[in-house]
Formats: sequence, structure tokens, C-alpha cells
Amino acid sequence: MNSIVKNILRFASGSTLGGLFNFTAAFLVAKLVGPEKWGIWMIFNIILKFSPIFQLGASESIQRRLPIFIAQGEIETANHFQSNAYSFSWLMGGLLVLLFILFGPALLNIEAAYCYLFAPALLFNLVSYNIGILFRGQNRFKEVGLISFLSGFFSVISIFLAYKLSFLGFLIGQLIRYFLTLLVTQGINKAKINFGIKNHTLKNLISDGSPILLIVISNYLITLSDRLIIANLFDDISLGLYGLAYLLINPLILISGSVNSVLYTSFSAKYGKDKAFFNLKIILNYSQILVFFYTSVIGIIYILIPIITEEFLTDYKPGIDAARLLLIGHIFYFSGGIITNVYFTLNKQKKRLLIVLIALFLNVCFSLLILEYKFDILSVAVGSVLSFIFLFIGLLVGLNFLYPTFKWNEIKSILLFFFKTIVGVGMVVCAGFLDFHGGIVFSTFLKCILFIVCFLLYTYLINKSDIRRIFNESNIFGR
Repeated sequence: MNSIVKNILRFASGSTLGGLFNFTAAFLVAKLVGPEKWGIWMIFNIILKFSPIFQLGASESIQRRLPIFIAQGEIETANHFQSNAYSFSWLMGGLLVLLFILFGPALLNIEAAYCYLFAPALLFNLVSYNIGILFRGQNRFKEVGLISFLSGFFSVISIFLAYKLSFLGFLIGQLIRYFLTLLVTQGINKAKINFGIKNHTLKNLISDGSPILLIVISNYLITLSDRLIIANLFDDISLGLYGLAYLLINPLILISGSVNSVLYTSFSAKYGKDKAFFNLKIILNYSQILVFFYTSVIGIIYILIPIITEEFLTDYKPGIDAARLLLIGHIFYFSGGIITNVYFTLNKQKKRLLIVLIALFLNVCFSLLILEYKFDILSVAVGSVLSFIFLFIGLLVGLNFLYPTFKWNEIKSILLFFFKTIVGVGMVVCAGFLDFHGGIVFSTFLKCILFIVCFLLYTYLINKSDIRRIFNESNIFGR
């Protein structure tokens, strides 16, 4: 089997298993506490997602520079920089906790007890994130996978506490989860806290990591802007209902992140030096197979959503339409993420950042304009999906400007990538409209079987040469 496939399976396994544990906990707790309390957790979760930004780019800088120092044999310099970045994460994490305790309840209009209980998780998460960055910089992906798995496994604690103490118990369980994750990462890292942070080194890290931080912020905003809009314009119940889609696809988001990490490394190793034009076709063809796999899983979830909500999450039924629409949007977002690897490989991050910022602007504009017509969470979902489609098309069209000269073969590859993705999305939507007599369970089962058979057949027929090459050639991307 191709080495890149082995790497994806190896690195993604921890995230996948951890994601499944996390999904199980989230699913059961969301059912237990209801949309309103789940909406509060989504607000806290957004803050957790944004908390790494509080390191001002220091972690992003160390991730980029650490492999260079190690490759050049500058071990002492590497230790000095990672010690400063690591210590800075403790300092900024503590400051973030203090600020959240002082201003969080008033700004978020959330019960103070919930905020105080959640606050320490920000510190635990920030330091764990920093150590994970150090592991990536050292190519210690097994440790990253282990941490992802254990973090998901620890989330099971929140299930038992939620059954005893409802939402308060869930928060206690999450606090324990992040604390145990920190203990594990700290034990693996075996780093010592150095409170003697060098100002010159810190300034160096921040100035170097700031451009990368902008890209990170843009990534957060493009995926979180819809929930930020709902959090500001709607109530907690609406946010909880809107979170139905993310509740179901969070494991897929974790897997896609792992896949993209492997692809970026592989693309860079193979194409980062020569930048040969003909290689773009191989990249897109190979990536399309991953997009088809992602689309097939999304399609199954798309079909299952009505029966899942009917049988297990009755309180979340008003969020079905928004959830199904967001699932479609995430096919385009994942496809755009695959294409992004080409931009990073060719060091064209600024062009990619411009496209993302335009998509973000359109997301906000679309959502607000549609809300003027109809004020509900479905309108926000429509705005998000439109921006994801623009992001996908913009990144795809932008490939034309990454090369000094462009041939018809490259343009044809781009058009085929677009066409194949659109057809895949169309098959998912059509499967959702199918209806069979015999009850919801029987109808859903038949729709899943029919969709899987048709989609797999279509995927094989349209990509059979690339599939054969992946499994027959072991050195396409290098061992």
C-alpha cells in the first residue's frame, strides 16, 4: 500500500478513536441536557477553539522553526526556543483564565458558576496545545495520536457526571478531561517550566509567527463565524439546535485535519522543490479520491439525520434542515482544505489568506442579508454554505495563478476536480429526497444501501486508474 495511505491511517487512528469517544460523550450529554444547555457548551467550545490565538503566534512559529533547528543540528537553540514557547503558554494561559473569570460571566451573560468551573480548562487546553505543537515540530506524530485518543477517552467521564449532576456534572467532567490530558502530555513531554523567558526570543517568536497566526485566525473564523452570529443574535437554544450538524461531524473534522497534515508533508516532500506543472494533475486526482471518501461518509450521515433525531434527539428536530445543509457545505470546505495543501506546498499562503478573507466577508454578508428575509438558523446555514462554495471555487480557480505558465492539461484537471465534486454533492442531495414505503427505519436502510452502492460504483469508475496506481505503486509520494 502507498506509504502516504499508511501514514494517514497511522496518524489519523488516534484522532479517529478519540473522536468516536468524544462523539459518544457529546451525543449522550446533548440528549440529556437539551438544546439550551448544549448551546452554552458551544459558546465555551468556541472560546476553547480560539484560545491558542492568545499565544500571539509563538506556537505557530516554533512549529515552523523547530524542524529546521533539528535538521541543522542546532539542538541547543531548538531547546531554548521551545522552552520559551512552552513557558509562554503557561503565562498566557494563566492570564486568560484570570480575564475570563473577571469578565466572562458579564460579557457572555452566562451563569457565573458555569464560567468559573470552565475557566481552568482554558489553561489546561492551551498548554496541551502548545506541547502538541512541539511534538509536531519534532515529527512525533505517534504521541500526537496518543494524546488525541486519550483526550477523547477521558471525555467519557463527563457522561457519568452528567447523569448525576446534569450540565454542571458535564462541565466538571470536561474540566477533569482537560486536566488529565495535560498530565499525559506533560508526562510525555518531560519539559521543565522556565520562568526566565527571554524578551528577545519571545519577540522573535511572535514576529515570526504573526503571519502564520493570521492564517490560523482566518481558519477559525471561516468555520466558526456562523456560530458566532447565532451566539450574538439568537438565544442559547438556537445555538444548541444549530450545533446538531457539528455534533455529528466533529469526528470527521478531526480525521480531515489529520489527513491534511499528512498530505501537506507529502506534497511538500515530492513537489516543493521542482514545482513541476504536470504534478498538479496527480495531486488533484489523488486528492479527489479522499474527497469522495469524505463525501460518502457525509452522505450516510445526511440520510441518517432524520432517524437519529426522531429516535434519540427529539428536542433537536427543529435543527434538521440546518444540519443537513451544513453537511453539504462541509464537503466543499473539506475539498478546499485539500486544495490548500497545494498553496502551502508552493509557499503561496498570502494568496490563500486573501481568498479565505473574502469568503469570510461573504459569509457574514450572506448570513445577514438572508436574515433580513427570514430570521432563523437556517438562514445562517445558507450563508455559511455559500461562503464554503465560494472558498472551494476560489481556491480551485486560484490554482491558475500559482504557476508562471499554465497548460490546458492543468486547467482540465481543475475543471474535472470541480465537476466530480459537484456530482458527488448532487448524489448526496438526491439520496436525501428518495423515499420508500415501509416505515422510516426500512426506508432509511434502503436509501443508505442504494447510496453506498451507487456512490462506490461511481467513485471506482471515474477514478479507477488512480485507485489502481495508489495501491500498486508504493513510491508515488516517497516512502
